[in-house]
Amino acid sequence: TGSAVSTFREDVDDIAHYMENLVDGSGILAFVVSAMWVLFRIDATLASIVLIPLGLALILTQSLSGHIRRFRRRMRTATERVTGFLGDLFAAIESIKAAGKEAPMLSHLEYVNRERQRAALKDSALTELLRSINRNMANLGIGAVLLIGALLTAMAGFLGLLYVHARRARRRDAAARELEKAREAAPATAGLARQGSQVPSR
Repeated sequence: TGSAVSTFREDVDDIAHYMENLVDGSGILAFVVSAMWVLFRIDATLASIVLIPLGLALILTQSLSGHIRRFRRRMRTATERVTGFLGDLFAAIESIKAAGKEAPMLSHLEYVNRERQRAALKDSALTELLRSINRNMANLGIGAVLLIGALLTAMAGFLGLLYVHARRARRRDAAARELEKAREAAPATAGLARQGSQVPSR
């Protein structure tokens, strides 16, 4: 009875969630492929950096899939026990009251509820941990792209300044050399001018 109730109650939602995730997943996949194509056309290095956190999240999800299925199965089994016990309890309520077994039945109900609580906590904790890691991996990828993009921009600006200063320095050196040559040539030119002035005219 507990298994049937849990199946009719939860499998319907699971089927609806599966179809919803299938429709949403196809759109998300198309968006990711388009975004990565645009990123690779802009800068392949930054696009590769974005793929690192996504790959880590995918590897982590695949490695924890066995634990997720095991915890989910334990929670379903514990829920079925509670549901089945409650159904049997309400069906035999008159016999239990006639026999005076309310206290043992309540004690067993508390026990199966505690088992279900522990199983649900493990399943919820692992699910939320994986969800938070996936979300933070996406934020980490965005932050890495922004940080590396800023560093590359700053480096390009710094190299541009170095190039401008080096070019100005070369121009100053060339002008200084030209001026030095002009100074060296000035005495010889002056001497030739004096010799020309001392030559007697015929």
